[in-house]
Amino acid sequence: MKTRNKQKEEFSWAKDCLEQQNYVLLTDVLKHIDHDSIMIDSPKVFKKVTDTFGELLEQYGNSVYHVFPKTTLYSANSAKALWPHSDRNEHPEIKMIAGLFCDNPDRFDQGGYTSICDMTNFISSLSEEVKTYLKTNQFTIIANTILKDKGASHFHGPLLHEFEDGSFHFRFSYNLTQTLVDDYRFLSFRDAVIQYYNTYKIVIKVPHNGLLLFNNHVCLHGRTDIADTNRSLYRLYLKG
Repeated sequence: MKTRNKQKEEFSWAKDCLEQQNYVLLTDVLKHIDHDSIMIDSPKVFKKVTDTFGELLEQYGNSVYHVFPKTTLYSANSAKALWPHSDRNEHPEIKMIAGLFCDNPDRFDQGGYTSICDMTNFISSLSEEVKTYLKTNQFTIIANTILKDKGASHFHGPLLHEFEDGSFHFRFSYNLTQTLVDDYRFLSFRDAVIQYYNTYKIVIKVPHNGLLLFNNHVCLHGRTDIADTNRSLYRLYLKG
């Protein structure tokens, strides 16, 4: 994981890093962004970030989304662990960079760790038969109740898109992809995804004022249980 304690005024190095390894962690971001308040949900705060990485995409009527424990329902806004998944699956046509800005880390250092895994080698290792199965069948990834109430929709479509330049988009959710109990082909694939994820994932505690960026359609991400209910992140999406 490449990090720098002293960010350059422009984040060009981080953009190169993101393109090369599909994720990057920037520390102490606000120190190098001109801002007149700590209102993280103001788009101008992240202007230097968006100038470098892409257009800030709206999230359910807001420029960013506040992630903190406030419900017992399975979602980013619970204290429960999150299974490996990709975000915003209902917008597969957009190359999207996901970001997590931490304004209040777990004070007890006992949970709330983010894990990410670049799935490039996994996708490359799949047989053409499996790739065809993922590209030609219609799968459903359901939106959780909280996001659906905010306007999110279920995803219906292939889990894999491959492009002529060799890039791909992979959509996945371990527990929100609908499947039949006897769909052994998908269940076997799902188990293979989790085995790869658990073997190669990188576990990160995003520091105070740190920003983790990753390619949402190449990397899956998850989270451990949150011990400190004051833990607070802001999630942003950038059009890559």
